Amino acid sequence: MQNGLERILDGISQALSQEIAPKIDDPYARAQAISAAELIENLAARVTWRRDYLYAWIPDCRDVARQAVAAGALPASEAFERAIALSTPDTVGDAPADAEAYIATHLELLTELIRWAPTAEEPLRAAIQAVVDRQFSGEVDRLRRAPQIKE
Repeated sequence: MQNGLERILDGISQALSQEIAPKIDDPYARAQAISAAELIENLAARVTWRRDYLYAWIPDCRDVARQAVAAGALPASEAFERAIALSTPDTVGDAPADAEAYIATHLELLTELIRWAPTAEEPLRAAIQAVVDRQFSGEVDRLRRAPQIKE
């Protein structure tokens, strides 16, 4: 299960205010760290992951899982049943917890597909690989575009 965005931002806020700010000698820099912590804490309950980015791979994952179950190649597991029972991404609630639960359920399904893939026959194996590639290539592309920290 992935950490929720609110939890990540809360952790950053706490680190800034409780660990970093007290160790800064310059009053101006310390005030800036505390202000940043308060800003992040305020944003934590108001922001959510970008859904278009997060959900892009889910329809393919659901389709491949349906094909695998229909072909009798993959048992209709609990993760499969939960994922298929969920609505489509455009009907997921606006609360961050709704989005996180939706993604977590599909990550479970993707995990099952990855575990099962070595025993799958073509073209299902290729379809599973395509879903995995799509999920992780977006992550790799995002990391490549991220600013690099220079010391």
